[in-house]
Amino acid sequence: MSALPRTRSRRWSVAAGLIVCLLVGVSAGAVVSWARSTPPADPAWSVAVDPAAMTDAGDRVGVVLGNMFGDPTDDDRTLTTLAAVGSRWVRVDFDWSSIEPTPGSSDWTDIDRFVALAAGHHIRVLAMLAYTPVWARPPGSTDKHPPTDVADFARFAAEAAARYGHDTVGAWEIWNEPNSASFWEPDPDAEGYTNLLRAAAGAIRAADSQATIVTGGLAPAVDALDHSEVPPETFLGRLLKAGAGDSFDGVGSHPYSYPALPADDRTAAWNSFYRLPKLHRQLVSAGLGDRAIWITEVGAPTGTSSRAVSPERQAEIVGDAITRALGLPWVAHTFVYSFRDRADVSDDPEANFGLRRFDTSAKPAWDTFVSLLRP
Repeated sequence: MSALPRTRSRRWSVAAGLIVCLLVGVSAGAVVSWARSTPPADPAWSVAVDPAAMTDAGDRVGVVLGNMFGDPTDDDRTLTTLAAVGSRWVRVDFDWSSIEPTPGSSDWTDIDRFVALAAGHHIRVLAMLAYTPVWARPPGSTDKHPPTDVADFARFAAEAAARYGHDTVGAWEIWNEPNSASFWEPDPDAEGYTNLLRAAAGAIRAADSQATIVTGGLAPAVDALDHSEVPPETFLGRLLKAGAGDSFDGVGSHPYSYPALPADDRTAAWNSFYRLPKLHRQLVSAGLGDRAIWITEVGAPTGTSSRAVSPERQAEIVGDAITRALGLPWVAHTFVYSFRDRADVSDDPEANFGLRRFDTSAKPAWDTFVSLLRP
């Protein structure tokens, strides 16, 4: 499996880290059983969840592969491993900049092969459509800049939807973390993203009327003085105000909470997982209560960096996130970021989010993941 070429920025402020240490009262590596965590104050988290009762876990829980595919042998081994433990979903990048580096000349070879392999293992794909080719963006910008003309992206999305039916590509996620300047240059723009979403959703539905559309997973964020990131609730409110409500079936979220447990109410000021119910309530208030939340990334990094948690703490965070998400009827699916470390570099947090190490050996989080799929 090839190394993931994308830099996936995880917001991590010194202030937030200090708050965690002061309020939670444990180090990032401390071991606190997710099964015995203190019930938080928000009513959404007050109901006890029995993992053994979650008989549909395999149909609701998957892993993120990103761009870590390409070698047929590795891909088959990965999918075989996931199928064997009962996980039926993977999230994969359909990278526009790689697929169509020149206008009108698309190469779907790797995607074709992977989608066929996944179908053979009865695993469905959440396809994340994003990243702009040089020819479709302003001069001097990167592939994280939205296209100059959203019609170009819509054409790409339509081509993908026409190529892969909803039985294999189970849903389409439109862009990645559009509420962060790391993935939407130069700054988050809810109206601009709404235009992209509406164009892509219309094109996909024209090609496949049964397609499921998910907004780009919203990054964990707080109000930034430089406007480089927008809190998920604020961004969703702006999307709804801009008229995006008829263009999605689900709202994507990346509710990272590490080093805290996902539903720790003592970290409610910044913990995006704890604040997930707010997104659901926004949808209900807008008359869109039937739209689900899709957790398209969640997890924690191990390793030796200042942002890392211990392997045992990673397992607790992953276990708590999956268990709590399964107990929320308005959360459709949860994808753990990620299946495997993308490199054997211990001091790079971005390389160490895997449930399994780069050499494919299992971390404790993998055992937790498996136990929740097969209680």
